[in-house]
Parts: sequence; structure tokens; C-alpha cells
Amino acid sequence: MPMGITPVMQHPPLWGQPPQLSQQAGFGLPALINQLGTQTHIGLNGIVQFNLPLVQQIAAHKEQALPELYRFLSTTPSIPALIEGIYTAEQMTEAGVQNVASLYPAVSRWNTNPDPLVQIYLAGLYRELNIPTTFGPMLSTLVNRSVDQYPLQSSSAYNITEEVGGTLLQQIADTTADETVKRLLPYLSYPGVQQQAPVRFAARASQKSWDSDQLQQGRPNEVTLPDGQKVTHVSENKGSNAGGFYATADGSQTYFLKFPSSVGQVDAEIVTAKLAQKMGLTTKTYMAFRNPLSKHVAVGDPYREITQLGRQGIQDAAVDDRETLVTHLLHAAWTRNWDVVGLTYDNMTLDQDKRLMVVDYGGSLLWRAQGKRKADGMPKEVGELATLRDAGNEQAYNIFGTVTDAEIASVIAKKLAPVSPREIRKTVRAAHFSKTDRSAIETGLLARRQYLLDWAKAKKAV
Repeated sequence: MPMGITPVMQHPPLWGQPPQLSQQAGFGLPALINQLGTQTHIGLNGIVQFNLPLVQQIAAHKEQALPELYRFLSTTPSIPALIEGIYTAEQMTEAGVQNVASLYPAVSRWNTNPDPLVQIYLAGLYRELNIPTTFGPMLSTLVNRSVDQYPLQSSSAYNITEEVGGTLLQQIADTTADETVKRLLPYLSYPGVQQQAPVRFAARASQKSWDSDQLQQGRPNEVTLPDGQKVTHVSENKGSNAGGFYATADGSQTYFLKFPSSVGQVDAEIVTAKLAQKMGLTTKTYMAFRNPLSKHVAVGDPYREITQLGRQGIQDAAVDDRETLVTHLLHAAWTRNWDVVGLTYDNMTLDQDKRLMVVDYGGSLLWRAQGKRKADGMPKEVGELATLRDAGNEQAYNIFGTVTDAEIASVIAKKLAPVSPREIRKTVRAAHFSKTDRSAIETGLLARRQYLLDWAKAKKAV
């Protein structure tokens, strides 16, 4: 047996006593919590599908759910039940439920469990709790992984080293930031100025979810940008969303801003663009924000002149840069960007290096271009590999119809495979999606990434 590290677990007074069941706690909580894991599905590639309505129902009980969840996590017999219980605790922490750290004695008994998914979801919870006592167990897990005491399934879409190592690095960074701020504050404070808390707390507080189901109408006349600059509407948007061009008072800078009817599209556009960047594609410089006065949620960028290429222009550009064209097809298929080309071939132009660039990602992920939700959400199967090259889809077919399976498989290995699950989760979680949408998008992107990797492997094997 390879030599590893077995941590000695101690539970210091920091955690206090295990949570006690209050008289007001609902009598249905035990039955509710006992359902954890009963409908959890773990795919062969390690992708986990939780019973999200159940998780949300338990989390809605807030502190009252902690005693029963403590009992459950102390005694649960199965891996699906355990990881869904840990995931529930993580969701409660993100929702701001107090005293979730009191569950630590219950979950810490699983710190040396060799199952990869247990370690991955423990790391996720410990990242949210962000308390020093979890550092030792995670470091032990990382060392044990290095000597193969905890073997990783090669088909898993997750990576223990990335998850645990990322959490450790986050704790180190936060601790360093806190200590630095504490040391600098005495030198930076002035009479009558209140000292500020460490930056990381302010950053977390700012990541409050917008309601992805929220609908909005029209556009404001005046807008305050995230940097405090005020701009005024000067001309309408020709697209399917309200908005248009906004200019500063002196006319020195113009911004193109959209106010989609479905607020979720704002973050969908940001997340999809960030994933495009990770695949080596050029995008516009996006910003997303809520206008303080009108409360409209906007997505936009500093305006620059865009040359409309049209069908022939896109086809000509693709001749000189075939790999970029195929990468756009792959990215659109992965993120469900059905409107990648545009109805009048108006969604693709050239960047400053004369490479093809998509200028609108509003029809991606869970939403259609005009704001309606896609009926089937984010399925695992990437049917867009076929539909974006199908003659029945005229605009997309005229641009992507000649792309071969072999070209796509090559770009999957070169452009998509290096985008790690951790990067995907980090990108999605940095957005303002509701919890339900965030989970659906994160799970869907991971499952679809794995589908594409398996698809490419099968094509190369033929």
C-alpha cells in the first residue's frame, strides 16, 4: 500500500456544540432530509445530477434544518446521499444561512474517504466555509492523491487535484490578503474615515444573484455605468433587444448597451463570451450592471465600428482562417448559441487581427435570442454539431456546412479539452444567475464538454 498521510482530526471550540433541534423546527424535516440521495444520478463520466427542488426545499428551512442535516451527514450510508447532503450544506452557505460551520464535525469524518466525488464536494463546501481548520485535511488529501492513495477515475469529468488544490490556494490567498490589509490599514487610515473590512468579504457580498426569470421592458434614457460615468441614449438598437447607443455628455465616448427582456440573458452573454476567450477566440469587451436609477439590467461594451461582412465576406474570411471558423462552430454547439451567424449574417465580423469574431452571444445557454427560454434547457447530447451544419438551418449551413467531423475532433482536442471543469465552474459561479439556473448551466456545460470529448475520441478511433 502506498505511503500516505492520515490526518488526526480534532474539533476545537471554534465549532461549538452540534446544532440542537429547536421546538419550532418542522416535524417533516427528518423525512425531507432522508430523501437526499434517493434521486441523485451519477453518470459514468462522474457528472452528478442532484434533486435541486429537494435541496432548495431543505435550504429554505435555514438554521432549523442544521440539526437533522448534522444527523444525516453523520450516519448516511451511501455516496449519492452523502454528496447531495454536502452539496446542500454548500448551497445553504452560499445562501447566507448562519452556523453551517457547526456541521463540520459531521462532515469531517469523511475527510479520508477515498471516493473522488466525496473529496470534490468536500472541497467545494470547505471553499465556501473558508475556515482554517479545513486546511490540514485538504492538504492531506492532496498529498495522498500525489502518491495514488486516492486513485482518480480516468473517465471522471472532475479532477480532485484541481478542486482541492484550488480550495487550498483560495484559503492561502484570502489569508494573505487579510493579513496584508490588517498590516496596511494603520498606515492608510485617516481621521473620520472608517477602516474597511478585507476585500474578499466585499467581493463576496457583491455577488448577489439577479433573478434570471425577471423580465424587464424598454430602456432607460440615462444610464450610470459601473465606473460612475453617466451616459445618455442617442440612437436605437436595430436588434431584437431594447437599448442602443449611449454617449457621454461631451460626446467623446459611445457605448452600445442592451437591456434584454429576460435578465438571465445578460449573464448568459458574459459567461458565453468568457468561455469563448478561454478557447482562444476574440470577443468584445463586455460589462454587465444594473442601472441605479431605473433598475434595468444591461450588458454592453465601448462602441467601435463593426464591418458587416455578409455571407460572402464570412466565407472569404474562413478560407484564410479555417481553424477559427471551426472553433466558433464548436463553441456555439457547446454553449447552444443557435444565433451564432445571425439571421442576416450580422453576428460575425473581423477583429483587429482580421480573425472572425462573434459580436452577440445573447442566444446562448438557456435562452433564445429574443429572450424566451429553450424548452429543453441544457441537455447532455450536443445536437448542435449536426443542426448547425444542416441544410435546413440556412444561415448556419452556408457558413459551417463544409466543416468535417475530423476538423471538429481536432479542434475539440486543441481548444476545448484545455478548458478545465474548474475553470467552467468558476466562470459560471462568478455570474449573477439564480441558483437553479446556475446549477443547470454549470452541470450542462460540464456534461456537454465531456460528451464532446467522448465524441472526438470516438471519431478518431474510427
